[in-house]
Amino acid sequence: QYTDYDYYSSSWNKPVILTTAVRLFDIMLKDRTTDVRRFHQLADSVLIIDEAQKIPVQTISMFNEMMNFLAYNCNTTVVLCTATAIIGNYHLSYKVGFRI
Repeated sequence: QYTDYDYYSSSWNKPVILTTAVRLFDIMLKDRTTDVRRFHQLADSVLIIDEAQKIPVQTISMFNEMMNFLAYNCNTTVVLCTATAIIGNYHLSYKVGFRI
């Protein structure tokens, strides 16, 4: 039996979606059918990324490119949240920045 939960969790066809950073990266970088079905739901949305300081240093550049693509091409508002002060050279930097 296919339930409403199964449908909405696979299609992201709801006003509020909670997911993990890993799932978000999968949706943007993999070519599975389920990921493609979810990707279009990111357009014209508000994407809140909590614990932004936990993004691995080696993936910052790719993360920046993904967020800039969403902001400029998909009209997505990206909000980065952290309760931890970022120390040293570890910071999120954007070549073109996000629209406000």
